[in-house]
Amino acid sequence: MTLAGVQRLGEELKKVGRALSDPISQIGVLSDFAMKKIRQAVTDEQFPDIDPLLQRTAVRAAHYAEALSTTAEAALREHGKDIVEREFIQERIAESAGDLYALIACLSRANTRIREDGADKAKRDVLLTRTFGNAAWRRIRRRLHQVSHNQDANLVRVSNLAYEQPPPGRQPRALA
Repeated sequence: MTLAGVQRLGEELKKVGRALSDPISQIGVLSDFAMKKIRQAVTDEQFPDIDPLLQRTAVRAAHYAEALSTTAEAALREHGKDIVEREFIQERIAESAGDLYALIACLSRANTRIREDGADKAKRDVLLTRTFGNAAWRRIRRRLHQVSHNQDANLVRVSNLAYEQPPPGRQPRALA
C-alpha cells in the first residue's frame, strides 16, 4: 500500500516537474496540484490540524491558488494558441506558480514541525513561513493583476525602438 502511494506521488511530481518547464500549456496540471496541496493543508478532509498560527497564511495561499487558476484560464481563453507568443504573461503565471508552490512547502513544513515538536520549538518555522507568505502573496497578487492590466505593448514598442533607432549622437551597431 505504501509503495503504491509513493509511486503515485512520484508520478504526480514528475508531471508537475514537466509542467514547470512549460507552465502555460500545462497550467491545468499545475493548478490541480496546487489546489490539491492547498486543500490538504487547509481543509479538514486531508489535513485536519492546520495550526491556528498558520491559518491566515494558509487561507491566503488557498485564495491565490484559486486566483492563479482563474487568471491562467482567462488568459488562455483570451489569447488561445497565441498565448505561446505572450512571454510576459507566461512569465507572470510561472513566477506566481513558483511562489505558490514554495509557500505550500513552507506551510507544510511549519505545520509538521508544530505537530511534531510543539509551537514553542517551531517559532522559527512559523516566522519564516509567515514572512515568506506575506512577501509571496503580494508578488502573486501583483503578477496576476498584471496579466490583464499591464504595459506590455509599450514595453514591446520601446524594445523595438531600441533595435531600430540608436540614441541621438550614436551610430547604429552592426549585428554580428
